[in-house]
Amino acid sequence: MQHPNIIARPVAPAADLDELRWEIDRIDNAILALMDRRIATAHAVAAAKRDMRSRWLNLHPGREAAVLDRLSAQAEAMPPESIRAIWRELIGLNLQAQRRMEVVLHAGARAALVAGAARERFGGAAPMVVADCAGEALDRARSREAVAVIELSPLSGWWVALAEEPDLVIFEGLRDSAGALVALCVGRIAPESLPERERYEILGEGRLRQRSAAGEPIRAVAMSGHLRLCVTRQAEAAR
Repeated sequence: MQHPNIIARPVAPAADLDELRWEIDRIDNAILALMDRRIATAHAVAAAKRDMRSRWLNLHPGREAAVLDRLSAQAEAMPPESIRAIWRELIGLNLQAQRRMEVVLHAGARAALVAGAARERFGGAAPMVVADCAGEALDRARSREAVAVIELSPLSGWWVALAEEPDLVIFEGLRDSAGALVALCVGRIAPESLPERERYEILGEGRLRQRSAAGEPIRAVAMSGHLRLCVTRQAEAAR
């Protein structure tokens, strides 16, 4: 696939060191100009949406995932991890430019790990607030421009409150460097904006057994009483 060539002049293989350094400076300036243009476009989007009212957050995890996958596939030299880190930061900047959205954290023993994962996911521009309990984090996500990021352990039961919740959904899981699920992101996300490959559901134990027996790729990641917090196997494949 041929990509748009925003840096028009190719570097000569035999260029001397000063010329190469100058070329890097020129590329840096071009990248910065494009980033500034991206932020300016985000402000224009915010202006166009000024009179629009919605109970949903201005957050589209499904589209973000598609953009990151597309760019990672296009990249010729950059590793996918670097692509994702850079564009997560750019996406976060653009979201904050359109409408301020805070990240509300609640975690226990792994607070530093969860905070770091949340910062990688939502970018350095996102204001972070620490909640004393999971209920407070969910309340802020329910009533403000905010997402809740709450630590998950196999026996944690805070997610049970979402079973009868009309607006709040778990839209993404955050994982550690080994791929283990450490926290969940909860927010008022429009159904059409949810990512296809990662879906979370709260099911009774019997219903989970039925769906598993039918061959559906689903498994429990936490339990509370007869309820199970389940994730589709597609989410695991996307780690």
